[in-house]
Amino acid sequence: MPGTAVNHTAPKFVVDVQTNPGGGELDCAALAPVEQTFGAHSAPLGLSVLTGATLPAPYTEGALVGIHGSWNRTPPRAPEVSFFPWVNCTFGPQRTLVGGFQTADGSRWGRPVAAVQGPDRAVYITDDSAGAVYRLVPPGR
Repeated sequence: MPGTAVNHTAPKFVVDVQTNPGGGELDCAALAPVEQTFGAHSAPLGLSVLTGATLPAPYTEGALVGIHGSWNRTPPRAPEVSFFPWVNCTFGPQRTLVGGFQTADGSRWGRPVAAVQGPDRAVYITDDSAGAVYRLVPPGR
């Protein structure tokens, strides 16, 4: 709910046996907690921030991420544009802003790369599979 505190369960950092054996180079417990994560094979590519977008609430302030989806998983991870609302000075839970790029059998008609707010406050989404740029605005705008 907008305006309410969000409790996240931060994943634990693990000591990397190749770059930080024994944890001597970096105290992983001293790192800031992870604010958001993505599922395996998501392939997050573009990241941008919305400020006063023309979209309806709660999609006016937050972060946009182009999720390219997987190529090596069965079933494939579906591509989408994810949205993380800005709530109480932190990013809230992941929501799908734009989906439907993949059918139930795993075939796709598009794969978003990035979504950014344009000078007209609309959201522009690049798609490297369809070779397209989409403009996202409320109906009638």
